[in-house]
Amino acid sequence: MRRSIRRGVGVCLAIACLLAVPAIGLASDRHSADESLYSAEQYVGWIDYLASDELEGRGTGQEGIDRAGDFIASVWESFGVEPAGDEGSFFQ
Repeated sequence: MRRSIRRGVGVCLAIACLLAVPAIGLASDRHSADESLYSAEQYVGWIDYLASDELEGRGTGQEGIDRAGDFIASVWESFGVEPAGDEGSFFQ
């Protein structure tokens, strides 16, 4: 039960992050609203990937969490978001 709650929280957090990205992109005027990166199909594809068994549940210390983080960072980078983490990365 506790594991499924953590998975749900992780998926919700990932969805919230992905939904926040277009707002950042719009605020910076780097992309126009008619570009394909704002399509519902694209979002569904991202969510399907983040929720897939391929990412092994994204638990702390598992390889899946690193792949999920790399994927989300690549999405942000594709939107033109500037990294603000340690050493110019998207990570702390």
